[in-house]
Amino acid sequence: MSDLEVGDIIKDNDPRMPGRKLEIVHFGQDDRLRIMALCNTVGSNPRGHWIRINRIFTDGKPRRYGFSRLPNP
Repeated sequence: MSDLEVGDIIKDNDPRMPGRKLEIVHFGQDDRLRIMALCNTVGSNPRGHWIRINRIFTDGKPRRYGFSRLPNP
């Protein structure tokens, strides 16, 4: 399973979405989770998004695709 939790902050690694950060707000019944945009950036959707858990990387390696979990402050 994943070590992700509700409340974790993830960033979008797509270079077309610089600075886009999202918060995990709900885990679905399948392999998806619901996220909400934290700031008013290009492409943010106030209704939230469903994304697949396997699109979120937690190993800290830089990438140009998917999402990366940010360290908790």
